[in-house]
Amino acid sequence: MSTGKKIVLLGGSGFIGSALARHFKKDKENKVIGFDHTALDLTQENSTHALLETLNEEIILIFAARANPTADLLKTALQDVEMVTNFAQCIAAKKIQHLVYFSSTSVYSDALENLSITEETKPDPQTPYGSAKFFSECVLKPIASKKGTPMTILRPCMIYGSGDNSNTYGPTRFINSISKEKKVFLFGDGLERRNYLFIDDLVQIVDYFIQKEVTGTYNIAGPENHSFKEILDIFETIPNMKFDVVHLERKQSKVDLKLNIEKLCQLLPNFAFTPIQEGLAKFIL
Repeated sequence: MSTGKKIVLLGGSGFIGSALARHFKKDKENKVIGFDHTALDLTQENSTHALLETLNEEIILIFAARANPTADLLKTALQDVEMVTNFAQCIAAKKIQHLVYFSSTSVYSDALENLSITEETKPDPQTPYGSAKFFSECVLKPIASKKGTPMTILRPCMIYGSGDNSNTYGPTRFINSISKEKKVFLFGDGLERRNYLFIDDLVQIVDYFIQKEVTGTYNIAGPENHSFKEILDIFETIPNMKFDVVHLERKQSKVDLKLNIEKLCQLLPNFAFTPIQEGLAKFIL
């Protein structure tokens, strides 16, 4: 009898989704079905038939999808809401083995300094994206509960690594800028502190959650946080990484944020997080 998992990945061609797909496909007994936006446009209400046909009580469903980013942040967030609204109808119709939803630390406020953001910290999103993610959590949790579907909500920090095409401010944008222009644009002194996590670590954590059928809400991050300037200092130690730093006027107040991951560490007390120096070197190479 097969011991493999039946996994459906929404956002299967994205940065996180594709990394998860590669990992789970290494076990030949796993059956992995990936949907990207071309195969399943969840912004369209009548597009869920293919997904519904794949769902049953043996399916582990990982929702790592989001709308295609545009310059109009509100429009993108509203599309995220449409996607989850249509997806919720599928979850309401079919019970599955386990639902893993990728939310974001953007559900917390980034307007005030907080060096111990726990899962119990009151959500206070300051962006359309964060609001859409919190809305999604609020919609999916009661539906999954009513259907009897175990659910895990992951609130990851900034994930970095090969395959990230988001150009988010931080390691990814810095590397893109160095590659194209041999310079990095840094807001202010770059001393704001944030959490980071290497993509390989995220994959291992998700694998554990699925294998052990962990449910609940978890902050997902490495144990340390670093400033943007520290990221650049690490880049400067890597051979052939030559670049200039262009300082731009800070658009927002300087705020330090740090996720409290005690809940995660209690679950994985011996997890070996990739040191950021090692992770960034792998990212570049």
